[in-house]
Amino acid sequence: MKILLASIGTRGDMEPFLAIGEKLVKQGHQITYLFPEQYLTLVPEGINKVAMSRKFVELVESEDGKVIMGGKIGFFKKIKSYYRLYKVGMKINHEMYREQFECIESHQPDLILHHPKCLYPLVWRMKYLKKTIMVSPVPYVVHKVKSKPNLGFGKPWFSWWNEFTYELGNYGIIKTLYDEQSSVPENPQYTKVDIKKALLEGRMIYTISPSLFHRENNWHDGVRVLGYHERNKTINWAPDEGLLRFLERHPKIILLTFGSMVNPDPVQNSQLLYEVFDKLRIPVLVNTAGGGLVKSETYQIHENFYFVDQLPYDWIMKKVYGVVHHGGSGTTHSGIKNGCATLILPHIIDQYVWNDIIFQQGAGPKGVALKDLTKTKFETLLTDLRDNKSYRKNAEILAKKMQSEDLEEALLSFITK
Repeated sequence: MKILLASIGTRGDMEPFLAIGEKLVKQGHQITYLFPEQYLTLVPEGINKVAMSRKFVELVESEDGKVIMGGKIGFFKKIKSYYRLYKVGMKINHEMYREQFECIESHQPDLILHHPKCLYPLVWRMKYLKKTIMVSPVPYVVHKVKSKPNLGFGKPWFSWWNEFTYELGNYGIIKTLYDEQSSVPENPQYTKVDIKKALLEGRMIYTISPSLFHRENNWHDGVRVLGYHERNKTINWAPDEGLLRFLERHPKIILLTFGSMVNPDPVQNSQLLYEVFDKLRIPVLVNTAGGGLVKSETYQIHENFYFVDQLPYDWIMKKVYGVVHHGGSGTTHSGIKNGCATLILPHIIDQYVWNDIIFQQGAGPKGVALKDLTKTKFETLLTDLRDNKSYRKNAEILAKKMQSEDLEEALLSFITK
C-alpha cells in the first residue's frame, strides 16, 4: 500500500509519524513522508520524503515565536506578537496548503495519515473518496470531552462550555479549510457543512497512552486512542565515557530538557534553573538540543552538572530518577513510561494540559509556566520533586500500565483495514 504521512509543527509533531512509519515499513508498505524541510533529516535513509516550506518552523523560532513560547514581557507587547504571528502565519498556511495539494495530487497515495495542522487531506478524501486518518499526539481536539475544554481554551468550566469550545475550535479548522480551497481553483469547492461532516465523521487516532487519556463512549467507532509509540533512536548513537561516568557516580539524577522548544532568553532562564540545582546540590543532566537551554562555563566543570546536545529519551529515561521538561507529548510519555518523577514548566498550549495530567496522576508537582518562573518557585518545586517519594511511586505504577498496553497490532490493524 502507498501511504503518505504528513505533519506540520515542532519536532514532537514529527515523532509519532516516524514511529508509525517505521512499523508500516516493516509490514512492507511504501512510505512517503511530507514534513517541513528542517525535519527531513529525521527520515531514515532509503525512505521517500518530500519537503514543505521551512517557514513554519522559522516562524516558531522567530523573536515573536519565542515570546509566545515563554516570554516574560508585558501584555500589550505579547498581543502585538500574537497579531504579527497571525498575519504571517496566514500566508505560511496558504503556502503549505498549496504544497500539500501538489505533493498529494502527484503521489496519489492509497492512504494518508495526517496531523490536524495538515488540512488538504480532508479535501482529498472528499474529492477522491479515498482513505485518510487524522493523527493527533495531543488530547482535546476535534472530539468533545465533557470534563475538558478544547485544547486552546484554557481551564475547564461548565460542561456546556467545555463542549461548546470544541464547536469553536472545529469552526476554526472548517473556516480555514473553506477559505484555503480558493487557492486551488481546479478543486471542487466544498461548503462548510461538507467540511464539518468530513472532519467529524473521519477516522482519527490519538497517539496517546490510554493510561493518560481515555476514549469517550460517545465517540464514533472510527476514533481511537491507540497508545504512545516511539521509534528506536539509539541506532546511530552511543553515550560518551563522560556521560557513563556521570551516571555511575550519581544515584538520583534529574534530566533537564526543553526538547525543541525555544524561548526569548535561554541564557537567563538556564542560569535561573542551574542556580537552583546547584543550591540544592541535585545532580542534573542538561540536554541543550533545541536551544531553549544553553551550556554554562560556570557549571560545565561542576561535578553535579553534565551537558549534552543530543540524547535519545528512550535510553536516558531508564537511567534517571526524574525529569524537568517543557511538557511536550513525547517527552511526557517517555518520562512516565520509564517511571520518572516529572515536573513540567509549560511554554505553550498543550504543555499546560500535560502539566495538569501529570499532577492529577500524582506523578509530579503542579509546574509553573516558564514565563512565571522565579528562583523561589523553582526551588520549592524541585525540592518537592526530589523529596516526595509518592511521585516516583505513582510514575512507576503508570509505567507498568503503559508497558502492558501493547497496542501496536491494534494500531496497524486500524490503519490498514
